[in-house]
Amino acid sequence: MRRSRKVEDFEVRDVAARLQPYEIPPSPPLDHDDTIEAELLERAVTLLTFIPRNQPREKVEKFLSPNDEQRGRRVVDALIEAALVTEDERGRLCRAVPLGIDGME
Repeated sequence: MRRSRKVEDFEVRDVAARLQPYEIPPSPPLDHDDTIEAELLERAVTLLTFIPRNQPREKVEKFLSPNDEQRGRRVVDALIEAALVTEDERGRLCRAVPLGIDGME
């Protein structure tokens, strides 16, 4: 088969003009909602119920919030403040109390 043009010569023109009718207005910024943090805290308790014991803090933070390190750190700090887990000298999280599947028991 013979090609009429080389791949290097391929050029697309007027892409922005052709996509103009499909322009979507930007979504409004989401406000920080405490219910989202409470939901994430509940998920953290459930996660700690099922993962192996003594996981590194950083690993749990990444499980909880892989795209926002600060958010994961805040949730782990909340778990420590609620005395649900403790952090040992090696940075591993240890369950302080038996955790139930349905939440903080």
